Amino acid sequence: MPVEIQTYPDEPSSVQTVTLGGTQYRLTLRWRDRTQSWYADLHTVDDLEIALGRRLSPGLPVLYGLQLADWAGGDILPFGPDPYLRDDLGSALRLWFYTAAELAVITTPAASGLRVTL
Repeated sequence: MPVEIQTYPDEPSSVQTVTLGGTQYRLTLRWRDRTQSWYADLHTVDDLEIALGRRLSPGLPVLYGLQLADWAGGDILPFGPDPYLRDDLGSALRLWFYTAAELAVITTPAASGLRVTL
């Protein structure tokens, strides 16, 4: 079952330890006025970089397109409006972690009801 990540929209920057897929990571969320967007950095608790400066774009997984050696699998998915406001984080804009197995189920054609005939 996906896990919602707690967020703190009242702060322009927050750092927290989160458990994703049974492993602890350090997640930093920062608001950037210039782009009017939230950005995420993800590190191991030992401070190894997983992903840096990833814009929270609803509908696009945070780790999309990255090949990660120190990652157990799964992804963080932002859901909400785009564009969004700073105060939307945690309400209209929410972050959910899906394991690799959960992502495989929701991205298969059978799960979506989509059928393609060639």
